[in-house]
Amino acid sequence: MSDVSELKQAVFAYTSWSGFRTTKRLDVFERFHKECFFGRGWGDAYGYHMVATGRAEAMLDPVVSLWDVAPFPPIFREAGGFFGSWSGEEGHIHGEGLACNAALKPKVLELTRSQN
Repeated sequence: MSDVSELKQAVFAYTSWSGFRTTKRLDVFERFHKECFFGRGWGDAYGYHMVATGRAEAMLDPVVSLWDVAPFPPIFREAGGFFGSWSGEEGHIHGEGLACNAALKPKVLELTRSQN
């Protein structure tokens, strides 16, 4: 798990921008691109793997299926990070996915919650 604590130094991963468009959450995608150092699209589980192993600081997924993320809540909890919903609820039953290190959790949740 990375110890980066500033968004301007953070790498974030995401599934694809089309999921943000389909769910009418392009504003969140744009905020992350504006605030973070770098963003890169990776398919579901691999993006979460990158966060858990310290290669990225956050992963956003506006549409998530249980089979893509089932193992991640305990992995992130044990590694000292967060896996859950965009509103901060831990777990994988919310239809969306968010993972990040503990240091960035408040800032990441602020970006997912704020409205234009």
